[in-house]
Amino acid sequence: MLRNRIIHQNELLYVGPVLKSGETYSTPVTTNLDKVQSISYDFSYDKSDVSILGKSRVIDRPIASSPVVNLNLEYIVGSFHNENIMGFKITPNGLSSKFSVINNFADEDDRTKDKRNLYLATVTNGLDYIGAQSGDIESVLCFHECQVNGYGVNFAVGDLPKANLELEGISASYFSSGTGLSIDTLDRQTAARSSGVNVSMPMSGDPKMISRTEILTPQNISIEFYNSDGSSLTDSGFAPITNDKVQSFSMNFDLNRRAIVLPDHKMTFDKLLTTPVIGSASVELIEHGSESGNLTDLIDTNKSYKVVAKVTNNSSSPVMNFTFNEVKVDNIGHSHSLGSNKTSNFSMSFPIDPLDENKSINFSGAY
Repeated sequence: MLRNRIIHQNELLYVGPVLKSGETYSTPVTTNLDKVQSISYDFSYDKSDVSILGKSRVIDRPIASSPVVNLNLEYIVGSFHNENIMGFKITPNGLSSKFSVINNFADEDDRTKDKRNLYLATVTNGLDYIGAQSGDIESVLCFHECQVNGYGVNFAVGDLPKANLELEGISASYFSSGTGLSIDTLDRQTAARSSGVNVSMPMSGDPKMISRTEILTPQNISIEFYNSDGSSLTDSGFAPITNDKVQSFSMNFDLNRRAIVLPDHKMTFDKLLTTPVIGSASVELIEHGSESGNLTDLIDTNKSYKVVAKVTNNSSSPVMNFTFNEVKVDNIGHSHSLGSNKTSNFSMSFPIDPLDENKSINFSGAY
């Protein structure tokens, strides 16, 4: 009998490495994603319309591309757990080393660093997934070889900090249980499915399954601006950006990829990161009225900044640091209306070099 509906309490999203036929894995499913708020996905592939002289209709519509699986995820930010298992390069708490956050995605020698399998598992109607048993799983949808295509995070007064991920995979498979799943691997040349790797979903009590309860709020977050060398900023002029009245800060970047298509392959051989990668950010401040000078001063100096978003837990211990280097202001706006505070809005951009940590984004903290 078909169930009436599937609601949020019935599902959980897991992540694991890309699987290769004939290999064994101690942890084919690494863990679940934490505090997911929404997931959407679609499947598509292109067709070519073939027309000929003498016919008013197309005579065929053959498939002209590999399948494409698009996923969009949104989750509440509480640590770098999700970013870490999705392949972002993170500096652990307490260490001073720095990395470009997208360094793993640019590794062309070990392509497993750039890809993940995702598993959307669903339990019986009327049950909470967290607390259910493996026998309660009715179905699992596996998304094969997903790569990060975009990332963004938003901090705002009056709202919980949230991040979003855009992913693209090459295929998907349905299963009717949560244990002993034979996850097939695909031959990109023939599109044939090879013998699978057995996978089971971790359930409550398994340390690979997490359910963290601490929720961070805007009072846990601070946004700080520095000179590009990290020294204290005593900014003044036409658009002073030093301000302790930040109302919102958001950033995002897209990772464009170049498809490697081989003539004797039915499926795309690989999708490699293309550079340069440029990220964008915006910050809204309550206007403090200390502007001076003129706009051409801003153009002449073309100043760069370092921006640091710091997130602490409810005990004031550091949890997450987002450091943006070589940030430049692209646009300045002001707005004021009856009954509201006058605000300044800055649109900014910054480089994300996968190989140079000083011209990129650096993530550090707990995961």
